[in-house]
Parts: sequence; structure tokens; C-alpha cells
Amino acid sequence: MGEIANSMLAVGISREFVASIIMLAFRYEGVYDLLVMWSMETDSRLKDEIIADLQEEIDESSQLLLPKYVEKRDYLHFDNLDEIAKNVMAFKKNLKAEIERWGGVSKLAKETGIPQASLSRLLGSPSLPRRSTLEKIAKAMNLQESHLLSQWKSV
Repeated sequence: MGEIANSMLAVGISREFVASIIMLAFRYEGVYDLLVMWSMETDSRLKDEIIADLQEEIDESSQLLLPKYVEKRDYLHFDNLDEIAKNVMAFKKNLKAEIERWGGVSKLAKETGIPQASLSRLLGSPSLPRRSTLEKIAKAMNLQESHLLSQWKSV
């Protein structure tokens, strides 16, 4: 795994990301398999997708470590998926504009440790962003998480 880690570092993937994903790979065979796939892949677009999948694994594992009693969080009802997708994209459009004013996706990737490909994928897809990802973005941009969530509720 050391060779894969060194390859990731050599192409500019953050140390924080590499350290996190290597630790997960020791615990979860599926993460290890994704790392091997990344190391063998030659198509840069597919490599970026694998990195995005690995970031999701990191985010998911960090949620599993949180105690269940931390706080009650808002619940989104999934009664109208088309409307939700429209709202998600409006939120992401506003978020992307705010990120650009702040310094751009590249700067955000460096500050959060989230690979730029993952951030670009997050901003361009109608999928719901993970709360942990929004928390990292808010922290990096020195915003209150409630600021981002208030934008979510206003769309």
C-alpha cells in the first residue's frame, strides 16, 4: 500500500486524504480494492471517479464514529424527488458561486483535504451532499455551518 500512497502523493492528492484512506483500507477490503483499482487505472477521468468514491468512504466512516446523541439534525422528506433535485442544484449553484468568490475550488480542495475532483463532482451532480462534507467546506471557508444550511433552506 505504500507504493499506492506514494503515487497518490506524487499526483498532488493531499496527505490528509491519503492517510485517511490508507487507514480505512486496513479495516475494509472494499476500500483496499478501490485503492488497487486507482493504482491500475490509466484513464484520468476514471481515476478521479475512484478518488470521489474513496472520499465518500472517508465521509461515511467519519459519520459512523460520531456518537448517536450528538444532536438532532434536520430530516429531509423524499416525497417529491424532482423538486428535491431542483433544490439541490439551486443550492449547489449558490454554493459554487460563494466558493468562487472565496477563492475557488482548487483553494477549497487544499483547505479541506477533499480532492478537487470530488468537489467538482459534488458541485455538478444533483445528489444530496453529505453533511460532513458541508461541515468541512464551512470550516475551510470560515463560515458557520448554519450559513450553508440556511442557503439550503432558502432554495
